[in-house]
Amino acid sequence: MLSQMKIKLLFLTLLLFCISIVFFAGCAKNKYIVTFYVDGEVYTTVTAVNGKFTLPDDPLRDGFTFSGWFTDESYSVMWKNENCQTQSDLNLYGFQTKNSINTLKAEFYDGNQLLDVQNIVYGEKISEPDKPVKDGYNFAGWFADGVLFNFDSAVERDLVLFAKFEAVTYTVKFIDGETVIGEESYTAEDKNITVPVPPQKEYYDSCWEDFSLTLGNMEVKVIYTPIIYTVTFDCGNGNVYARQYSVENQVITPPPVPLRTGYTGSWNEYELNFCDITVNASYTLILYKATFIADGETVKVGYFTIEDMTVTEPAIPQKNGFSAKWERYVLKPEDITIKAEYTRIH
Repeated sequence: MLSQMKIKLLFLTLLLFCISIVFFAGCAKNKYIVTFYVDGEVYTTVTAVNGKFTLPDDPLRDGFTFSGWFTDESYSVMWKNENCQTQSDLNLYGFQTKNSINTLKAEFYDGNQLLDVQNIVYGEKISEPDKPVKDGYNFAGWFADGVLFNFDSAVERDLVLFAKFEAVTYTVKFIDGETVIGEESYTAEDKNITVPVPPQKEYYDSCWEDFSLTLGNMEVKVIYTPIIYTVTFDCGNGNVYARQYSVENQVITPPPVPLRTGYTGSWNEYELNFCDITVNASYTLILYKATFIADGETVKVGYFTIEDMTVTEPAIPQKNGFSAKWERYVLKPEDITIKAEYTRIH
């Protein structure tokens, strides 16, 4: 009894195994590889499940129209299975027909300005037009769709090409004689530079010569201007006189000291020490003489100034038989001689 049950169990196991083999074998046979070729190269592959598959998107090529898929490489038998079914692996070959339109156009622009138009036959080359010129720039080439165009390539579509320029870098040098103080770079698009501080020179003001950035290398020279110093001569009564000098001309001529009655005047001593200075006038009282004479003999010499217009008269020498007095006089800012007058007494 037990052996019969074992036989039955073994039979069921073998039956299930055979069914599985048949099932999986059937599934494997329902999957096929479909390979699509275009111009001799694999365009794509798809898997046909249960014999069914979907055609890929038509391949695109400028100047050509896709004509369909064929079952042979000579394109003699077109694939016409609308249901896209196969019961085996399959190779299909795409065929493209050259368009009958063979005239193309190439337009050349500089920005928004149309520079040139060329009409050409499909597959031919276009001629490179004259290079446009733009101040401050180098011509970098003609670009189509952002890529530098190769004029040795055949044209298979209409083209719009744009001139591309690269800004030239210029240099401005700031110099002092043979010494370069600073160097800056700029372009037509960016003229922002940092101007260096001009070098200093004792007793001079310094600055860079006037300049504007041109489209070219340039040099800017330092300019030294002697500092002008002023000597102010002040006589103290509101009158002032100015003289100027510099390190290149250190000679000045002082003005005459203004006259002041009863005084002698002179300018105080000074030195030209390369700064503004004021020189004051000094005045000294003049001593005037009053000479008293009697009978040709000097009796006394007295002195007076503009600030003290008085003298002390000496006694007049007496003379028998005569009365005596000093002649009438008025003191002025000048030397004076005063004589004795004798009058006979009757």
